[in-house]
Amino acid sequence: MAMEKMKNLRIRQLKAYQAIVSTGSTTAAAELLSLTQPAVSRALAALEADLGFQLFERRGRHLVHSDKGRRFYRMIESTLTGLDALPGIVEDIRLERGSPLRISAIGPLLFSDLVPVSLRRFQSMYTELRLVVNWVDRLEIEYWIVNQNSDIGLTLMPVEHPLLEAHEFVSVNAVALLPAGHALAERSVIGPSELREERLIVPVRKTRLRQLADKCMLEAKHPLPIAIETSTAIASCHLVAAGMGVGISDPFSPTGIPQGRHVVRPWKPTIRMSYA
Repeated sequence: MAMEKMKNLRIRQLKAYQAIVSTGSTTAAAELLSLTQPAVSRALAALEADLGFQLFERRGRHLVHSDKGRRFYRMIESTLTGLDALPGIVEDIRLERGSPLRISAIGPLLFSDLVPVSLRRFQSMYTELRLVVNWVDRLEIEYWIVNQNSDIGLTLMPVEHPLLEAHEFVSVNAVALLPAGHALAERSVIGPSELREERLIVPVRKTRLRQLADKCMLEAKHPLPIAIETSTAIASCHLVAAGMGVGISDPFSPTGIPQGRHVVRPWKPTIRMSYA
């Protein structure tokens, strides 16, 4: 019965759902899609009926994902992105244009100079080639490639899916990040022992950087009290720059912070990070 209901899913239902996720309400989603609010509400109700669970919970005037809704969105995000690309694909076929090269990259690589400069050089060599570049979470990027929503993925290793082939293109060391003017900024190297009295800001446990940092702390026998956890290293860097604590980061994420607000120092013992 559940499989029969899944076959009834319609593109308009998924587009309405995507718009609600983006805007936080059926009213704003209706404006985005040039539909009436009742039409969007009906599409959402039909989708939830077909799925057999509630996608959103109401909080004040806004809709937020339920736990099941959040899991559902993570699994179909690449499919929704593919739907967004559909008009462009149709236009390419109609005009007999070549398909663009679709690249997915994690935030630290995309927001540093490394990937943009490399893509600029690449496109200067292949001037007729169009690029589509997406920022994708590390935990999702392998699904994007396997589901053929992207041609190339740039991510932090290891790459674990058996259908994918990974080639390392750069390997770097993690760094310590301090607010400008911090007392530890005078040191040439920062390690676990220096941070015992500090407020530590790190990404959440599911991130690869956090896993490597936890292993480093365990081996150094210096478990540190963590004050703030963030979803990304980029978010951690901005909180450090705001003076809320000190952090451990990949060397790419701090490049997005204006100069003068933070200090970067080598981290010892070394935390090696390889990218493919």
